[in-house]
Amino acid sequence: MDTYEPRGRLPEEWARRAACPVCQSIGLEINHAEGSPDRMVCSGCRVSFEIALDFTHLRLVRLPDRQIVNRIDLIGCWVTPVELRAIVDQPLTAKQLTEPVKKPVEKPSITESKSILATLPKMTQDEVNKRAVHLAALGNSTETVRVALERAGATAEQIARGQAEIVRVRQQKFNSQKTGLWVIAILAILALLAFGAWLFIGGAIQ
Repeated sequence: MDTYEPRGRLPEEWARRAACPVCQSIGLEINHAEGSPDRMVCSGCRVSFEIALDFTHLRLVRLPDRQIVNRIDLIGCWVTPVELRAIVDQPLTAKQLTEPVKKPVEKPSITESKSILATLPKMTQDEVNKRAVHLAALGNSTETVRVALERAGATAEQIARGQAEIVRVRQQKFNSQKTGLWVIAILAILALLAFGAWLFIGGAIQ
C-alpha cells in the first residue's frame, strides 16, 4: 500500500476555501491535535481526513455520517479525491466492506476530477524556495530539484524562482567563504609582520 507523509499544519484559510471530497460542501474546519498532523473536518457529513504533503492524496481518519459510513476499510488508507469520489458513487455491497481499495478503471471526467485539491492553494513561494535549497544542499541536480518541486505542486514560475534562490544562496555562501579566507589571510600576514618586527627589534637590542 502506498504511504505518504501528511502535512503537519494546515492554514485555516485553506479550510474556508476547500470543498469536501465526499459531499462537496464548501468550507471545512481544521482540527488541531497536539502531536498529530492537522485534520480537515466537514461540518456537513463530518468526514475527517489528513492531506499529503504533495496534495495528491488524503487519508481518512473518520468516516462521514452518510454515503460510505460503513466503509471501515477506508480508515487509514491514502487515496486520491477522485478515487474516493468513485467509491462514494458506487453502490455499497457486503463484499466492499472487506475488499482492498481499488482505483477507478475509467479515466475520471472533469466533473469527477473536481476535488478538495482544486480549491487548495499551492505551495507558497517561501515553501518552494526552502524546499529547493534543501534539495540542492543534499546534492540533487537542477533537473531532480525541478521534478521534485513540480510533483509537489509548484508552478513553473515558482520553480524558476526557487532555482534562482538556489543560485543566490550558493553565491552568498561562496562570498561568505571568500570573505573568511581574506580575513584569515590578513591575520596571517599581520602575524608574520608582527613576528618579523619582533625579530628585528630583538636583533637590534642585542
